[in-house]
Amino acid sequence: MFDVLVYLFENYAGPNEAPKDPDELRARLADAGFEGDEIDEALSWLDTLRNGEALSPSWRIPPAGGSVRIFTEEERQVLGTAGQNLVYFLQRHGAIDEALRETLIDRALEFGATPLDPDDFKVLALMVLWQHERELDPLVVDELLRVEDDEDAEPPRLH
Repeated sequence: MFDVLVYLFENYAGPNEAPKDPDELRARLADAGFEGDEIDEALSWLDTLRNGEALSPSWRIPPAGGSVRIFTEEERQVLGTAGQNLVYFLQRHGAIDEALRETLIDRALEFGATPLDPDDFKVLALMVLWQHERELDPLVVDELLRVEDDEDAEPPRLH
């Protein structure tokens, strides 16, 4: 699924540039070499993101600006230290606001991996920003496109 998301990010400037017809988009992705299950999973994930269905009702009302986010135990396990640091990094650099932060965390929790691979979480973050057509600072783009070299090394805490 992550490969399909990366392909969409690399080949379409924004969600409005991708084919609107789901069958046409599926056909293009299949022509690019992706499997049907992988395509369906990615498009379903994006559709849920686009429609805001993923967020629990309490998070559909955005938190007040300047709020402090305390991660739940489940969120800490899924995001890991690297994921938590990335959330703080994106918010500190203005790439996400409080509402988009909650959307990103919610979309990551769908996978339930403990912890979610940091590079996979970066792909999810890219797609959340892509779907919301956020203009990104080059520093943020560089961070999201950087692949972790040492998978066993725990990144330094940023908070």
